[in-house]
Amino acid sequence: MDISVFLAVLCAAAMHAGWNVIVKLKAEPLQAMVLVQVAAGGLALALLPFFGLPAPASWPYLAATTVIHIFYFLWLTAAYARADMGLVYPVARGAAPLMTAIASVAVFGERIAPLALAGIALLGGGIMALAFQSKSAGREQRTGFVFALLTAVTITLYTFADGLGGRASGNVHAYALVNFVLNGISIALIGLAKRGPGILAGAGPLLRPALAGAAMTLGSYWISIWAMTKAPIPLVAATRETSVLFASLLALVVLGEKLSALRIASAAMIVAGLILMRLA
Repeated sequence: MDISVFLAVLCAAAMHAGWNVIVKLKAEPLQAMVLVQVAAGGLALALLPFFGLPAPASWPYLAATTVIHIFYFLWLTAAYARADMGLVYPVARGAAPLMTAIASVAVFGERIAPLALAGIALLGGGIMALAFQSKSAGREQRTGFVFALLTAVTITLYTFADGLGGRASGNVHAYALVNFVLNGISIALIGLAKRGPGILAGAGPLLRPALAGAAMTLGSYWISIWAMTKAPIPLVAATRETSVLFASLLALVVLGEKLSALRIASAAMIVAGLILMRLA
């Protein structure tokens, strides 16, 4: 992976972690998801006239990723409703790059250097290890854990859809923006179907952090889709999931969480994985 692409994806990972920390919404998961994603869709719609539309060849991928994201939204909010973020986030984000690497080699025949595969395994293992230092690890939250794994499956699927769609689009920036517009519409319909207008109850004080979170999630995934047109999809997916490490560091600095031995070991695995991928 070219150094400029590598650094851009690390920036995207930091942005992803940032909006998860900044948008510490005092709302239940579905409302938080609706507010952030609808705001991101609105920002994307406002920017779309400056970038045009992607090529018709990419529209099947946009349709596929929209459907996949519906399950992503449903399963992620179901996981957060049943288990702590300290368990759900590392499991979902950690399992996804491993699934992506396996599917990329086995199904799509994408060639990945052995050193890069070792890096992906180390990075994914380090992320997963972060899940087991959380308070959630000792409690009965099996259903939430299962939903987190299902979320990882959707992350893997939409990563491939958007990586291939971005490559077919002829205009990756337009593809990313249309992607967010469609996702914003989807999550709005899900929220209305489940809660009706009540989905916005008490949302006033949450609008500003939701807008900040929307800008960061839009920028983060926009960079990721662009990067997948410049580098192998599994490497981008794995590097992107270092957001878990950034989130852990932000929690340490901003939220005052303790630096446990397991967290240090997990961080070391993630950094070692990144080094191997960069050297490959």
